[in-house]
Amino acid sequence: MQKRGGLEKYTKRLADGFSQKGHDVTLLTSDKKSRFSLYQLLQYDRYCKKYIESEKPDIIFGMERNFCLQTHYRAGNGCHAAYLERRKMREGIVKRLSFALNPLHKLILAMEKKTFESPDLKKLFVNSALVEREILTHYPAVEPDKIVVVHNGVEWHELEKPFEEGFTKPRLWAYQFLFVGNEYERKGLNELLEALGALTSEQWELTVIGKERNPKHFYQKVADLGLEKKVHFLGQVSDVRPYYSKADCLVIPSRYDPFANVTVEALAMGLLVISSTHNGGHEVLKSPNFIYNSQEELENCLKQALKHPKTHLSATVIRNSIAHLDFKNQIQKVIDASI
Repeated sequence: MQKRGGLEKYTKRLADGFSQKGHDVTLLTSDKKSRFSLYQLLQYDRYCKKYIESEKPDIIFGMERNFCLQTHYRAGNGCHAAYLERRKMREGIVKRLSFALNPLHKLILAMEKKTFESPDLKKLFVNSALVEREILTHYPAVEPDKIVVVHNGVEWHELEKPFEEGFTKPRLWAYQFLFVGNEYERKGLNELLEALGALTSEQWELTVIGKERNPKHFYQKVADLGLEKKVHFLGQVSDVRPYYSKADCLVIPSRYDPFANVTVEALAMGLLVISSTHNGGHEVLKSPNFIYNSQEELENCLKQALKHPKTHLSATVIRNSIAHLDFKNQIQKVIDASI
């Protein structure tokens, strides 16, 4: 939720966890920016290989796909082969052909195959059973016993104060839906807007947060649906917590998400969550939250959510349902399975 990305925060917590157990930890990172992602990936791979051959560490814990030796790997970005398959279902023939010809996709797939199927890999950590199934489908040579599912953690204790402070402020007049995600198309904003278009007579508002390269398309869609007064685009924000406090319900209509971090962030802030089954984070949702698998089901979930405005009692129940997903607990599970 701060400027540091989810991968960076997770890596730091994992490194700190190993260090606190008495292990020497070295981080291999790259802050060099290249115009060519292909070149950057290969350059970083060569750097890692050189260090590993020289130092011969006992555990090589990868957070990115790579050609070099890795004894442990966390597939936080999911399965790229599955991601491309999902995209092919929605793209035209030209775009689908480009996936097979694009050198960056070819490189990522080659690195993914090398990482997942390496006989040197001892543990393959995934953040959802969804990703586990995808890996075993696309890479049947992977030994199932190597895969360990550990759902994403959340700053549960740290969010207690902003959670409580949110109830000291006056509630807004309409039910507040919230959408948080970059790349609106992949995150399913089109489907959400279409579903909300069927609820124009209801008292609700939608706040949209995140980066998008072509926002005009979505502005026009909102206008075509007659939702200009109900939908508010804020772009990227430095801190999402104030918007969690104002909202009643977070909607995650992702077309593909190994495990959207916003799932547990919103739950820790007491929001009702509506998630598609294409978000691995749906696996941690319990009643009264909603999971859907079709556009019709999404519309129905939105209608049902309107009957559940956020109260301190309901929010506390939702928040407490994921206390076990506190970062400390989830990182400890990874460390325990690694050593």
